[in-house]
Amino acid sequence: LLAAILGAYFLLSESFGGQSLGKMLLGLRVVEDDKYQKPVGLRHSLIRIGLFALGFGAGGFGLLASFWDKKRRPWHDRY
Repeated sequence: LLAAILGAYFLLSESFGGQSLGKMLLGLRVVEDDKYQKPVGLRHSLIRIGLFALGFGAGGFGLLASFWDKKRRPWHDRY
């Protein structure tokens, strides 16, 4: 139940505003591209959350991938 609530929270906050509360505090935003700063939308956010869960569920390998990426991005940020 908690995973469903958190998933829905991140899905909606990143889809429509590009920010969760933590991202607001840090000045971060999930955007479609850097030029226009448009929020990613519902479909993109759903896939991004799925990739986060997949990377975390694979023993954290998707998150650890940020250590050898040139831009320091985990799987869900590369998408």
